[in-house]
Amino acid sequence: MKRSSVAVLVLAAVVALQPCGQKPVLAGKYNPVLSIGETAPEWMALPGVDGKPTGAADLSKKSVLVLCFTCNTCPYAVDYEARLAALHRKYGANEKDVAIVAINSNAVAGDSLEAMQARATSR
Repeated sequence: MKRSSVAVLVLAAVVALQPCGQKPVLAGKYNPVLSIGETAPEWMALPGVDGKPTGAADLSKKSVLVLCFTCNTCPYAVDYEARLAALHRKYGANEKDVAIVAINSNAVAGDSLEAMQARATSR
C-alpha cells in the first residue's frame, strides 16, 4: 500500500502545481501529442511496486487520472514524494474518484523495479 501511495503522490504533485485559471497548454508547446485535459492513450498493464500490474483499463472508472513520471535517482522527483503522498491521502485514498499513477521509464540500476519496490517499502 505504501508503494502505490508514493507513486500516486508523485502524480498528484504534478497536477497540484498547475496554476489555477491558467489557459490550456496546447499540444506542441510542451508535448507534441496531447494537450492538458485530453484523453490519454491506452497502455497495457505495467508492473507496480505493489506486485500488481495496472493498465489504463483498470482505472477507466475514475473521473480523474493523475499520471506522473518519476524515479528514485532524480533529486527533484524524490523531493516531491511527500507532496504526492499528501495529495494521494486527500484525493486518491479509500476508493475515491481520483487515480494517481507514477511511471518510472528510466533504465538505470537505481530506478529498476526492484529498487522502486525497496524505496516504496521504506517509506
